[in-house]
Amino acid sequence: MKDSRKNMKDFMKGVFIALTMTASSAYAVPTLYFDGAINFDGSDKLLVTAALTETTDVNPAPELFGSTMIFSANFDSVESLSGGCFFCVTSTKGNFNGATDALINDLEIFDGNSNTLLTAKFQSLSLEGANLGTKGEVVGLLNATGGSLQYLFGSGELFALQLGLNTVFSDNMYGSSFAGRVDGNIQGSSVSVPEPSSLALLCIGLLIAGFARKSTV
Repeated sequence: MKDSRKNMKDFMKGVFIALTMTASSAYAVPTLYFDGAINFDGSDKLLVTAALTETTDVNPAPELFGSTMIFSANFDSVESLSGGCFFCVTSTKGNFNGATDALINDLEIFDGNSNTLLTAKFQSLSLEGANLGTKGEVVGLLNATGGSLQYLFGSGELFALQLGLNTVFSDNMYGSSFAGRVDGNIQGSSVSVPEPSSLALLCIGLLIAGFARKSTV
């Protein structure tokens, strides 16, 4: 009798764990990582050329060796952002637009076999960094227009994690040319991953089978 109660207790504990796994949600965030160069030509064009270095939650993973990514944007306006206090560091933010022609893509990515992975138009794009510094970030929203990964990046976010320029950020930086290095990523919308729920159901089945076997012994 005592063994039977212990078995029941172990069984209920296992069911609780399995149900907890079922209730929890797992998400995949398709991401393309890149590394390359950024250039501004001193008039109105921002250009980034890079290669893909890694992918996350993209299946099957594309051929990265020999891959290319290129995007360009047109300079629109510049903002001087204050920290709100006397000692706070101000920053400069340049705003950019995509091509006005609907048939021209602002971003194109190809794998190492020259297959088109993603083409997109920018909704918005900005380049910001603290004045007197050379580190900043590029942030943008894009709408996918084509490529084999369009279904993953229908509405994506471009976020350059690191940006190193050979010039310092300032209010007048867009009056001349500058260049630097950039690495970052493009993220698609997160999607739910059903595998944990399936695993939980399998665990429940195994627990029931094990308990039934013990009860008949």
